[in-house]
Amino acid sequence: NCEYSPAVEKKTLCVEGCLSLKRKNKLQTFEVERYDEIIVDGFELIKNGSELDLISLNGYVVSGFMGTVFQHEIDHHRAILISEIGREIEFY
Repeated sequence: NCEYSPAVEKKTLCVEGCLSLKRKNKLQTFEVERYDEIIVDGFELIKNGSELDLISLNGYVVSGFMGTVFQHEIDHHRAILISEIGREIEFY
């Protein structure tokens, strides 16, 4: 249950695919604008032996490729797909 907000307003056009979006066994690919750097607020679930621990990610700053992945996955959790916010492209 994480959320993100921009750490900087600058965005970059990213090429993304998603295993949730396939057409005739082919991965659909989209150009999506993503923030260059984000601040993540939420928790990370860590297995510690037979126990599960929640680690706070409040104020966790993420950028680059990992920032794109975080935005993609948090959007998934919020029921936002790249097909709704991006433009489909042919990518090989």
